[in-house]
Amino acid sequence: MAVLPRPVLVLLRAPLNRPCEAVAADLVDAFDALSATRLKLQLAWRALNEPLHGVAGWSCALHAAGEALAAWADANAPYVDRHPYHNRQHLAEVLLTASLLARQHRLPTFAVQLLLVAALMHDLDHDGAPARGFVAERRSMAFARPFLDAAGVSPAQCAQLDALVLATEPAEGVRTALASASRRTPAAVNPAPPPAAPELQRLNHDPLLALLARLLCEADVLPSIGLTLAHGLRLQALLAQEWGRPLGPTDKLRFIDESLSLGVVGAFFEPNVQRLRKLLLASLDDHAVA
Repeated sequence: MAVLPRPVLVLLRAPLNRPCEAVAADLVDAFDALSATRLKLQLAWRALNEPLHGVAGWSCALHAAGEALAAWADANAPYVDRHPYHNRQHLAEVLLTASLLARQHRLPTFAVQLLLVAALMHDLDHDGAPARGFVAERRSMAFARPFLDAAGVSPAQCAQLDALVLATEPAEGVRTALASASRRTPAAVNPAPPPAAPELQRLNHDPLLALLARLLCEADVLPSIGLTLAHGLRLQALLAQEWGRPLGPTDKLRFIDESLSLGVVGAFFEPNVQRLRKLLLASLDDHAVA
């Protein structure tokens, strides 16, 4: 196994009580370092899971499932990396970001493991098309299921992982997850799950799972809108290439505004998102003047 890049070690060991801009810069440095490695998902998985091994609540089955998924993806890089955006690098970035959010929320070990396995699963077999209706998510769920079964992941945990992956669907999934996570009291009205994803009903009855769904949704979008402007624009260029159509600053601003209005981004990173939004608006103003 290759040595873990130093920027990833810095990210994992750095204290959390730093400005969000500094944490964002460390994340991007770690992303860039992993992008140059051949076994990026295996390196990231082992680095993130090593501190969890043997801690109360640790699941051997979830660990084995994540390791198998990461190993398969790295061994089949030409297939998983066939799209410019939805590829191993995206999975690695979501994995690292989810781990950071888990640390910030001081999640119990089993919850961290669920979150990280779901991060590996969520776009594992994405077809590169901007489809809605949970098509891409169900494709990845089906692809991952044999790995979960072989590792001995219980049916209950498989159902939890399915709910987390479905929560990342950009339209109805994210809205449902955020509505479930925002319920303040048990007596609050439960949001109805989308007809195409009844499994999301599980979030209404499991507050911790609803929190994990919100954190996974945040980890999925933060690299695009909440870290550095250069990284966000680079990801948008890759997505434009994947979709086969141009995407500009106004598209990025629209995505930022939608994410902010939904409440996808938590309080820690929101100042950085707002800063990037102002930078984009300033660049549009400068272009108009020119």
